[in-house]
Amino acid sequence: MRVWVVAFGVTLLSVCRSAVAAGADPAAVPEVDEVVEEEPAPSSGAGFRLEAPSKLGFGLESYAGIAAVFTSGEDRAHALAGALARLRLHYFQVGGTFEITDSGEAKTLGEYQIEHWRAFGGFLGVFVPYEHWVTFDATLGIGARTYVNSMTIYGDHGLSTSLTALTLRLGVSDRMTHKLVAPRLGGALVLSADLSRADVGWHRRYVAADGTVSESSGTTPIGGVSIALVVTAGFELGGRPR
Repeated sequence: MRVWVVAFGVTLLSVCRSAVAAGADPAAVPEVDEVVEEEPAPSSGAGFRLEAPSKLGFGLESYAGIAAVFTSGEDRAHALAGALARLRLHYFQVGGTFEITDSGEAKTLGEYQIEHWRAFGGFLGVFVPYEHWVTFDATLGIGARTYVNSMTIYGDHGLSTSLTALTLRLGVSDRMTHKLVAPRLGGALVLSADLSRADVGWHRRYVAADGTVSESSGTTPIGGVSIALVVTAGFELGGRPR
């Protein structure tokens, strides 16, 4: 008798539970919150931003490239090499340069030596580094450019004529690290213009195989405009952002 009562109670309880489940209000069943994927906030470092003004820094660089020279006479090309030293603070720089070119002489082909130059001068300019990117710089300088040719057709001491030149330099470079001493690599476009011109006289004497002598003379135009493309490599001490 007890077994039947227990079985009847279990069956009745099951029926009640089913009825409650069937008649339950769907609105009463808690819904699972939907997971909404939000877009990440834009990075605060997006775009190009200037670095903070720099502390005092000193840089020393060497550079080399090719220069084209345009004069009132024959246009020429030279290999060029030089060195640059700069002090910079905030977004400004001051410094000096020295450079020299090849003479273009080819003795094995019996060619005449052409003029080359040595130049030195100073400059002022701006130095603008961007965060996690490159540095742009521009300078305007003035200096002396000395044209040299050792051939005796210009006299016993050859040719040596100095002219004042203005130089505009536009560069781009990258400081490899923000350590106290860091390498810097880059390149630059260098435009130079002599503020005056000169015509240097020459005199040549020929002796033919039969012993007859002939002479010729003329002038060589000195001074003009040069355009150079150079690559740079050096190091920098200090100059880190404040």
